[in-house]
Amino acid sequence: MRGLKRNPWLFGLGVLLAVLVVYGGHARADVTTDQSASIIIFPKVIVDGTRDTFIQIANTDNMQANAECVYINTAGTCYDTPSEGCSVDTNCAANTCDTGSGTCVVTPTQTCSVDTDCPPNVCVHQCTEVNFTIFLTGQQPTYWFASEGREVADDGVVMSVLGGFSPGRIQPLPVPFVGELKCIEIDASGAPVAQNSLKGEAIILEEEALLVGPISEYNAIGIKASGAPSLELTGQTVCAGGDNAGLPCSGALECPGGTCSSVTTGYNACPAALYVNHYGDGAIDSFTGATSDTELTLVPCSELLEQQTPVHASAVFRITTELEQSVSCSVPFDCLLNARLSDLDTNGSGCNFNAALLGSENLKSRIRPPSGSICYSGDNRCHICVDVNDPACSGVPLGTIVGGPSLIGCACGSDSDCPNFLTATGSGSCALSASTACTQESDCNANAGCTGGVCICDTEGGTCIVATPAACPIPGEDCPNGTGQTCSGAISLGCRPWPGLLGVAEEFQTPASQIPGTAAVNLHMEGSRPGDVIIVP
Repeated sequence: MRGLKRNPWLFGLGVLLAVLVVYGGHARADVTTDQSASIIIFPKVIVDGTRDTFIQIANTDNMQANAECVYINTAGTCYDTPSEGCSVDTNCAANTCDTGSGTCVVTPTQTCSVDTDCPPNVCVHQCTEVNFTIFLTGQQPTYWFASEGREVADDGVVMSVLGGFSPGRIQPLPVPFVGELKCIEIDASGAPVAQNSLKGEAIILEEEALLVGPISEYNAIGIKASGAPSLELTGQTVCAGGDNAGLPCSGALECPGGTCSSVTTGYNACPAALYVNHYGDGAIDSFTGATSDTELTLVPCSELLEQQTPVHASAVFRITTELEQSVSCSVPFDCLLNARLSDLDTNGSGCNFNAALLGSENLKSRIRPPSGSICYSGDNRCHICVDVNDPACSGVPLGTIVGGPSLIGCACGSDSDCPNFLTATGSGSCALSASTACTQESDCNANAGCTGGVCICDTEGGTCIVATPAACPIPGEDCPNGTGQTCSGAISLGCRPWPGLLGVAEEFQTPASQIPGTAAVNLHMEGSRPGDVIIVP
């Protein structure tokens, strides 16, 4: 499900954030959990009929702050595995026989987190998204229960129930919802802005048990706009130099004495690795006597939300005991991983978090993405099969990782390994294919890309330029004037580095005779890494 496309720039071109450069050593992380930022991420939002999530976002600036937010739901559903053929429904266990094709129709049964919830079938996570916009006056906070959302009065200004100025309507989430929330700061036109004024917190609690039930609270993860070229956000064009410097523009004619160029706002990069200290699965707390279990939630730094294409990720674990013994394993996922460590022990990943087997009550886990690159899009897109109608999954059981017949382990070396890969819509601009020297506009008529008088003479540089360059690539369209103009600067969504990871951990303690307790913790973030990209609808 998707929201309405309110802003033609934001939704038509997409918001592009690309991590291009890595700086610093292993001791420094470029993201924050205790400061305001221009991008905030809530990795774990739960609405499952038993627990709900209370979300808080505040504007820490004296100026108005606006944000485009996206919920991503990855709640799992058990799917019965179809047999190879059938003639009647009884051939298909709990499924239905499609007599026309002679095959079992794959049908959902119950909600799940991992495959072990669905024996002997598979837990399928389909990533769906919905967006909304919030508007906060100077220093204004807003809050809501994810299950209820937040309504506005008929006039759209005064809150009908809570009073004050409305931050905008926030839709209630369906049950079940297991996913994340991302909010990116924008200006009044819908263009991204480096204001660094958003701060957020989330409380996960049992429904209708705010005062008596166990709660878990964590801070939203913030990515600051810093001006450094670690993470770039492009798309808006403004005048550089001249009388209209800093003003939005669509072409050079609007920038007398200057040029119309794309804005590049620097953002900090995603971390190179995550750390968490935690109890081993089944460990007994020596103080309370409670049995401990940890639930880990991870989300990829890269997401292609505009294309509605889930990005495949993998978490590589190094688990270290109190005796400095280490175990390594990896867990693949699309969109989001939310699982108890005890479930990861049994999903075939080779992970071992069991306190008794490891001989250690306390563990430290280091989590990082794999090295190398995968296809984010194209015929060889690396992903987990969740749709029987997906051509790449023909004859392949649901839950299988596919990445093209020519790729081993989804690994790619260049965009050529990802035929028909996508590019970020509107991330490039059309320019003349050949340079033409000029002293006046009539000199540009000789250039094939200037047909129709679309060029002007840049007297300062002495060359012809396109007066109002078209954004490209645009699906189904090429640059005007055929081969006379070419698209340059477009961002490839083909072969890219494995996405970085962000997340939180939640600890569940079950004492013998007391009320169970929970607590959430933000994962420690180390270093920074190149290559992540987010395209927001």
